[in-house]
Amino acid sequence: MKKPLRLPSLLALGVNGIVGVGIFFAPREVAAVMPGWRGVWVYAAVTLLLLPTGIVFARLGRAFAEDGGPYLYARAAFGPRVAFAVGWITYVSALFSTAAVLVGLVDSSAQSLGQMAVAPRLFVELVLLTGLMGALSRGLRLSAIVWSIVTVLKSLPLIALPCAALLAAHTLPGSAASPPPLEAPGRRLLAAALPVVFALQGFEVVPLPAAQVEDPKKNVAIATLGSLLFAGALYMALHASCLLALPDLGDHALPLAETARVYGGASFERLITGATSVSALGVVIGMLAMTPRYLAPLGQDDALGLRLGEQSASSVPTRAFAVTYTILFIMLCANAFGGSIAELLALASLSVTLQYGVTAAALFALASRSDAGLSPGDRWPAPLVLLSCALFLFGASALEIPIVLAMLCLGFVAKALAERLARRRAM
Repeated sequence: MKKPLRLPSLLALGVNGIVGVGIFFAPREVAAVMPGWRGVWVYAAVTLLLLPTGIVFARLGRAFAEDGGPYLYARAAFGPRVAFAVGWITYVSALFSTAAVLVGLVDSSAQSLGQMAVAPRLFVELVLLTGLMGALSRGLRLSAIVWSIVTVLKSLPLIALPCAALLAAHTLPGSAASPPPLEAPGRRLLAAALPVVFALQGFEVVPLPAAQVEDPKKNVAIATLGSLLFAGALYMALHASCLLALPDLGDHALPLAETARVYGGASFERLITGATSVSALGVVIGMLAMTPRYLAPLGQDDALGLRLGEQSASSVPTRAFAVTYTILFIMLCANAFGGSIAELLALASLSVTLQYGVTAAALFALASRSDAGLSPGDRWPAPLVLLSCALFLFGASALEIPIVLAMLCLGFVAKALAERLARRRAM
């Protein structure tokens, strides 16, 4: 059968996963601790730091032309128990991230339209969740068309901003004199790098639907590395554009929107502001399309079972979609009446770091054993990834570690209950 994902849609999946809302605010955070043109090079440094991680995912994506991503790699390298832990944490963090971004999207839209009570806001969230998941469950090809269109819509204004900066560069006064030498430059570099690290995460989603990709051995690698390099170059250009327009960049709360006003007036500012909402919508669409695919591999008999991995004729894991929709529905209701789910969005940063580390370790182990078509020469990016993960852990909050441990315990409880249910059915 013809595979539903080709290189353009896979590249769009990666770019959509990376280019979220973070880049609309990252220039201010970077400039606040790394002023002047030195801030531009932070993006280049972080892109190079993440490049070995992209190579790890690209290499394993070539070796395993199957759905599953990190769960699949950990299972091949370390067995089902470690794979379940990785797959479960990845799925739970994706749930929290999806719910938080969806809530944030509706909240920002509600603020622009005026105050909205809790019940109407929840109704909008549930309608959006139901409509999007209903459309995405119709087939992976349709999902790819949707996320590709949204990726183009949110990328064009961002690409237009550096183009406007080039056209207007000779009419602007430019940035102020070079800032004085920084105290504790290493610590400042790390503080400036952390928001860029989080703004550049998302390329790891590309290998997840590898079984549905046309020529996966080539296209998964190209899309994984291509989306990372594209986003890194775009971020450098955006930061440089902001510096040209706003020499005191660290003092501006909405750097991209305020930069657009300098180059193109109020209409260009509104376009960039609107791109923020489109970008958030794109992230929600990508997450709703891919989060069930983190759950589907846990349908293995030695994981949760429950036939979660069964796919429809249109390449959709229908049971995983139904379970994910139900959980998100409950989470949105709990958020509306019981507290802010946005506080748990930070869980994603630690879980993604763990995902990077385990995947790199899996590559090292498999290559050392010459398994899955890998050779010992393929091991070289893994130590670099593990080193970068150690640096990323500085960005984890004290709350994240106990939350991850609690979620792991919950996962193994769910696994034990699923195994007991399977035994009862077999009797």
